[in-house]
Amino acid sequence: MIHLLFLQNWRHNYAYPTRFLLSYWDTLTFDPMQSFTDSGTPFSHEYFMRQALREAEEAFAKDEVPVGAVVVLNNRVIARGHNQVELLNDSTAHAEILALTTAYQALGSKYLPDATLYVTVEPCLMCCGALYWGKIGKIVYGASDEKSGYQHFTIHNPFHPKTEIISGILAGECAQLMKDFFKARR
Repeated sequence: MIHLLFLQNWRHNYAYPTRFLLSYWDTLTFDPMQSFTDSGTPFSHEYFMRQALREAEEAFAKDEVPVGAVVVLNNRVIARGHNQVELLNDSTAHAEILALTTAYQALGSKYLPDATLYVTVEPCLMCCGALYWGKIGKIVYGASDEKSGYQHFTIHNPFHPKTEIISGILAGECAQLMKDFFKARR
């Protein structure tokens, strides 16, 4: 049985197989009428960062650099991705890029002004360019990346002027996953 996620924009209804997108029902394991706070309950930054961490753990299991990302719109995960650089033999197959591409296709749009990207590690400059052009509304990342993160290369904000940046969400867990990965490779 294939479940379909229905998305509606101002012109069309779209149906997408859930193997590409996580349906609303798959993300809900709680009472949807519950009040939510930022303490790790559903719809908080911690909740969605844990979703991104799951993607990062999947990358880790596949011997990829463990970075995971999810795109959230209206408190629903509409796209997810993890690094697949080695699998695809493609240096641009970063978690952020893969999640953004899936979100664009799901919404039939090239801009995501009302969406939030949750990513486990600070985006690199390449991903910043994609996020800039996608006009994403908010970026939430966990651990800073002192070697490859955008802050290492620029003092200016590389994102769209309207994009809100939040950092440090579950930073310890995100950083530990990266440390464990590189420690195991030595």
